[in-house]
Amino acid sequence: MKYIIFLTLMYSVFAKAESPYEQDCAGSSGFLSGDSITLNIDTAFDGQKSFRLSKVVWNVEDGNNQPKEEIEYSLILKKTKTTFSDDRLKSTRTISCEKLKILKPEYEKLLKLYKDALKINFFDDVQGLDGSIWCIEIENVAGFQQRRFCFWSPDYESKKRNLEALSNLGKYLFQFTESQK
Repeated sequence: MKYIIFLTLMYSVFAKAESPYEQDCAGSSGFLSGDSITLNIDTAFDGQKSFRLSKVVWNVEDGNNQPKEEIEYSLILKKTKTTFSDDRLKSTRTISCEKLKILKPEYEKLLKLYKDALKINFFDDVQGLDGSIWCIEIENVAGFQQRRFCFWSPDYESKKRNLEALSNLGKYLFQFTESQK
């Protein structure tokens, strides 16, 4: 168990952070305005699901060569699978990536759920033998400040652990992404 926790911690420390200027896996690029907030749910047997909420501001010219901003709200769902070879080398591959364009009211609702999920018990130290690791990541536009908070199976005693909002966020994201297909 300690080995699994150690690997998870090492992964979270050395994981490559996506810059807000990079092209996302769904094929769009632009300038992220505001915060980039991601919920990663990593399971032992089903891989990782990542829900990235973003607001992208496009600088374009209108018909009169005047600068104009276009705003795109989206939720990017990325599924990855990690496998280990006989010599314990880790290999991660993206199974799927889809971008769901959403309207401003839905973006604001999701942003509120993400912000509510950040009202968490930072001292939660519950661990188990099986379950999932949920990490919520925040990165501001300039990319200077990045935070990542991880918890073992927030559904387990979520009220006692003060992780109800995080659990509700995950449930809502699964329902929302399924309803958009």
